[in-house]
Amino acid sequence: MTAQEKKTRIIKMVNKWNKVRWNHKKALTLFSSGAYFAITPEDVRMWANAPVKPQNIHCYIGIENKKMYFILIDSETDKKPLTELEGFELDKIVIRKFNNTLDIFTPNFIDKATDGNVTVNEALSRNLRWQLMKGSWIKEQIESVRDMQVGIVRVFSSPFSDLENIVRTNSNGDILAIMGLKPQDTPKISGKNNIYDEKSPYQLDLCFWGVNTKNRIANLRSAALTVMEASSPVEDLTVICPPYKEESYSLIFTE
Repeated sequence: MTAQEKKTRIIKMVNKWNKVRWNHKKALTLFSSGAYFAITPEDVRMWANAPVKPQNIHCYIGIENKKMYFILIDSETDKKPLTELEGFELDKIVIRKFNNTLDIFTPNFIDKATDGNVTVNEALSRNLRWQLMKGSWIKEQIESVRDMQVGIVRVFSSPFSDLENIVRTNSNGDILAIMGLKPQDTPKISGKNNIYDEKSPYQLDLCFWGVNTKNRIANLRSAALTVMEASSPVEDLTVICPPYKEESYSLIFTE
């Protein structure tokens, strides 16, 4: 794939999701089609070895052939418009399919999990809440915020240090990003227009689980649970956009 072909592909993927995310039935179908996407230790080392280490990794949602994908780009590279990126910068953009070959409630997966930034029980609760409530939650998000033109998330921003911590624990283990719903006490306000976050008491969340590469799905490696978002105020928090735009999310503006 040439550099221009990759740019064209990414633009089509993110723009397709931007249209689909306003249709709760289509959005639900896509969110129900998978359970996780993977990040490899090679991905993490690639971002870590950049001339300027990124503070965050941006995980964009994209659609291709009616399937959901996640487009991962480091926050430093994402400061430039996609059309201006050179070949070596495009090489740092990773595209991963939203897969559906995982059940984190199996004993082999849970037994080897350890508490990280959140407890194992809390991480499991967030995922279970997502599985049970995603239909009503997605519909509520789209219908409750349409007048404010916010809609469902387009991109997650996760602290790069979280990924480094997992790879530091096991340099050969993959990382699975698994969705959940995290309780939030009060609506948050963003920007000059005072745009509120979801009216729901729950916020879409991603948990990072480390797995053993010898059995990537069945076994969770020891001491490898971390999460993009934690309850403690001293922890880095995942940022979702919309509505937040404290960072540069250049791939959003590819229309």
